[in-house]
Amino acid sequence: MPPKPKPYEVIYDPVDGLVYSFPPIGYIPVPLPSGPKPIVIQLDDQTTTATTGTAWAPTALTATITPKAGSKVKITISGNGSVDNVNNGMNISLLRGVTELSVSGSGFSQIVTGAAVTRYPVSFSYIDSPATTTPVTYTLAINSGTNGQNVTWNPAGNDCVIILEEVLA
Repeated sequence: MPPKPKPYEVIYDPVDGLVYSFPPIGYIPVPLPSGPKPIVIQLDDQTTTATTGTAWAPTALTATITPKAGSKVKITISGNGSVDNVNNGMNISLLRGVTELSVSGSGFSQIVTGAAVTRYPVSFSYIDSPATTTPVTYTLAINSGTNGQNVTWNPAGNDCVIILEEVLA
């Protein structure tokens, strides 16, 4: 412990990393870093979305963010999906506006089944570079891997989450 401070003096002890004051003052305010602060948005949704088509079907899991110049956006999805019928699959992806974002065009996650009805948890993250300072909307979308076969996002109506995190330039 450092020497006893004079009244209202604050001493930092580099040995133990503690700050001492006399009289004890409970806390010492620390200034927050200056500059822009990143935006974080989290939305929950319990809506069920089903489709039988191979076109991307938007779900109700959607959120909008207005990034700062040069920023990227990290999108995190957590939820569940189910696939009906044997040898069917569900593709899961993200839309920015109406544009599907995966490089392959077949989504970021996939559920494939060999059983009659299968339900699986789904979780993934993606970092996007929207190159804009106007509002950007991200939406989870699904499609059927086999046209005409039923696939469902959030079949039991549980909480599903989308998180948008601005990654400052």
